[in-house]
Order: sequence, then structure tokens, then C-alpha cells
Amino acid sequence: MRISAQAIWNGCDTPHPGRIAILDGRIEQVLPPGPADLDLGEAILCAGFVNAHLHLDLSLPRPTETMVGSFDDWLRSVVEARQHLGEDGLTIQAAIGAEETLAGGTTAVFDIDPAGHSITALTDSPLRRLILREVISVNSQPGVDLDALGHFLGGAHDPSRELRGISPHSSYTVHPELLAKLLPWCREQGAPWAMHVAEPTWERQLLVDGRGEGARFLEGFGADPASFRRGHTMIEALRESGDLTRQSLIIHGNECSDDELAAIGESGSALVWCPRSHAFFGRAPHPAPRAAEEGLEVLLGTDGKVSAGTLSMLDEMGAARAAAADLDIETIWKMAIVHPRQWLARAGHPDLLGCGTLQPGDPADLVAVSIPEGDGPLLERALAGEVIASWIDGRALQPEMLGDAQ
Repeated sequence: MRISAQAIWNGCDTPHPGRIAILDGRIEQVLPPGPADLDLGEAILCAGFVNAHLHLDLSLPRPTETMVGSFDDWLRSVVEARQHLGEDGLTIQAAIGAEETLAGGTTAVFDIDPAGHSITALTDSPLRRLILREVISVNSQPGVDLDALGHFLGGAHDPSRELRGISPHSSYTVHPELLAKLLPWCREQGAPWAMHVAEPTWERQLLVDGRGEGARFLEGFGADPASFRRGHTMIEALRESGDLTRQSLIIHGNECSDDELAAIGESGSALVWCPRSHAFFGRAPHPAPRAAEEGLEVLLGTDGKVSAGTLSMLDEMGAARAAAADLDIETIWKMAIVHPRQWLARAGHPDLLGCGTLQPGDPADLVAVSIPEGDGPLLERALAGEVIASWIDGRALQPEMLGDAQ
């Protein structure tokens, strides 16, 4: 099969007219303009979007445009929502989220799954995925069942489509004694891991001094805030322990200093920025645009629909552009396409998603985005376009949308 478009983007250069040849579900080669089985016309054709931070089981309608009340109250409401939905309800929400994700041109997700609901929902989904088993325990006992986590890591039914890892939720929801065992274990297992770091404004004071709003938050869950006192921040602790590595994915990092952001980059790990979720919570401007300008590899994710509003990565890229008007437009597209694939390759898993630069042999996981009329770079204009088609393994996910293009 050969697909042509006015703008083929290989992840690093200016888009140009051409064709992508697909053979046996993989990219065979990128060709100059010529005869094609499918002509997309005025569209950008590139590797599919990767949603690098997602809670599929929280694919609930967002009740308000911005958060009402405190972050602590909102977090408790999420816990209560999960309890109210129950096992079947959480699986249904995860399935709804997966369908919306596919419809938006996303071909791979890094999903945080507390109890297997996403795994069930994605059983027959074509989405490629990194499923991260969430770990939450504010007390040191009863500890973490490493045997059970090891069984989870090896339980993927289709390793060509699914990779598994671990997600200790955050520095304030996983006891330091447990983290001290869990993260070295992940390193030994070669398992990628992701953690919410420097998300609330009070995290730094909690970890450095053991006091403040974070201490009151932990007391509300029956935990001892003093046991979370480290004398330094989470990034500093991870660097000191040697646990900040290429297998690490730092989520949010809202309150990270320049030195901490530099440490993330030096370690080979990456930062995940969720612009719409960040705006929902009314936080100060995120450091990600500045960090990206300095060379840190930044990925994009939607977080849960309950805070982002939709699971569209094109919407997320538009929000990133609105928050970073001076950032190079190619960098924003790389955040959703190239950077997550590069991080996964560094973490030791280059084959799951390919490289995102349309290399021969990579999976034919593609997305086509319409280009509205106007002036300016094609990548810039396409942020206001629409996803018109996507493919996984060369198979169209929205064949009914391709009628006019054929």
C-alpha cells in the first residue's frame, strides 16, 4: 500500500510532498510524489501520536473548566469516584477512554493502571501500550509484594503490542522505605517506571522539612508525615540513590528547579508535561517550555480526561503551543511523536513503537491531520486541523473517513 500526502513529516525536517510505502504492516520506505493507493491531499502524514501520561480508568466527563476547591479535595474526590464506579464501571470507563484515544489519532499510550481495569479494556484494542502498575502505600507495612509485581511484568499477552512497567504514584503516596526497595528492583528487572513528582506546591516542604500542607494531607490518610522527611527533594533523592536513570519517567514536575530539570536530562530520563491538566488546576506557568529550550526531552500526555477535558493529543499540542508561544513548533510535534519513542528506546525497548521518524522497518503506525488554509508553517497550521485518519500496523482505524481521499 502507498499513501500520499502534501506534507510527509519525518519527525525532524520540514514536511514535504511524498508517499509512504507500507509492506506487511511496516514502513517500507518514504518515496517522492507519485502514484498512490490513497491520496490524502492537503494533510500532514506522520508517525502516530503517543499519549505519554494517561489514566484511562478516569475517562470521566470534566465537571468544570477549572478545579473547584483545593488539590487535596480534588484528589480525594478522584479516590471516591473510583470507589463509586466499582470494578465493572472502571473497566467501562477505560474502554470508553481507549476508543476516544484511537479516534484522536493516538496509536500508543503510557497508561497508569491501578488494578487491571485498563488491561481488561485493552485486551482486543490495536493500541500499543506501556501499562504501568500503580503502587500506593502511605505506610511502610505491609510492604510491596515484589513477587506479584514480577508476575505482572511478565504477564503481557502480546509483547509485540504491550509492555509493562511500574508506577509508584508519587513521593507522598508511597512510603520512602518502600521506594527504597521498589526502584532498585525495577532497575534489576529492566522495568520502566513513572512517578508523579513535584506536582503539588507543598511537596518540597513536606520532603525537606516534614511539615506544611503535605503533612496535613498525609495525616488525613493516617500516615506519619515525619517518616516522609528526606531533607531534600524527590529528584535530589533519586539522583543521590542512583535511581534516576534511563528507565525513569518523571510526570508533571510542576515545581522542579532548573537544577532538578537538568538532572532529569543528564540521567537519560524524561519529563512528561500535561498542559491542559496543568491549566485545570490553575498552576503557575510550567517549566517545561524553558526546559525544552535548554534541551530536556519533554513528552506530552493528557493525564485523565477528568482533568484534561478530552483525550485528544492534537488538543494537547494546541494547549502546549498556547502555553509556549516562543517554542519551536517542531519541538511541540516531537513531544507527541518522537520524544516518547526515544525515551522508550533508551529504557531498553526500541521495538515496541519504532523511532517516530518513518524509518524502514518501523511499525506503520501513522496519523493524518488536515491542514487549514492560511499562512505560516504547515505544522503550525495543522494544530488547528482535524485528525482525518490513522493506522496501526498499516490498518486504517477510521476507514469511513477516507472516502473522499481515495
